[in-house]
Amino acid sequence: MDDAGYARCLDTLVKACNDLLLTHRGKVFLGKRTMYPQRDWWMACGGRMRPGESVFDASRRLLQRELRLDLSLSQLRTRLQTVGSYTFVWAKRAQEPQTNGTADVSVVVALELTDDEVASIRTEDEYGQEAERTAWRAISEVLDPAQEFHPALVRSVQDYVKLRRFQQLEALLLGTEAGQPIPSVPEHPLPLQMAAAGATAACSASTDAPLSDAQLLARVREYFLYSRCVAAQDTESVPCKET
Repeated sequence: MDDAGYARCLDTLVKACNDLLLTHRGKVFLGKRTMYPQRDWWMACGGRMRPGESVFDASRRLLQRELRLDLSLSQLRTRLQTVGSYTFVWAKRAQEPQTNGTADVSVVVALELTDDEVASIRTEDEYGQEAERTAWRAISEVLDPAQEFHPALVRSVQDYVKLRRFQQLEALLLGTEAGQPIPSVPEHPLPLQMAAAGATAACSASTDAPLSDAQLLARVREYFLYSRCVAAQDTESVPCKET
């Protein structure tokens, strides 16, 4: 489709996008955009989703296209973690008229890469030969208010850190009891309490009386057990039906 046709689509449609927070040893992989929206900002890799694609399908295709990483669908189903879904309305776009802007719904997922996968990344096809257009940046740096990263990136990284803290709390309450190792979580500036805030509110909402530490831990543990039961029943993605 030429730019004029695509511009007409952007005037009437909301794009579905899949963005990937690729992490490794406390850092996140970023690329600097060269066109609107978000021109000259550091952002996670990713792109548009195709009709009927699952998040796993889209992630696999985008990893192959942008970084030449070839991961199987079974690997991605095991390792991808959903960070959140976000809506954006951008003031500018690459296609004329630029000021018409564009709108996105972005599903952000996180993937912790191995040492071998990091070593095999190739960015020439998507980012060209300019080495300064890609970088591994410390998560703590992205979250530092003194740094000037795009608010969309900061929000997704904040949510990723809260997710990891939440998982750490789950491992402490469930994993050790089952003899499972506690996952290694890099140190980040967000406190552990932020990760547990949602579960704490849910557990304490049913009573006006203050809970003891033991009661609170018991209720949070029940919450995690329930969440695992729900997740076990919902591990398969629902295929798209054509109408």
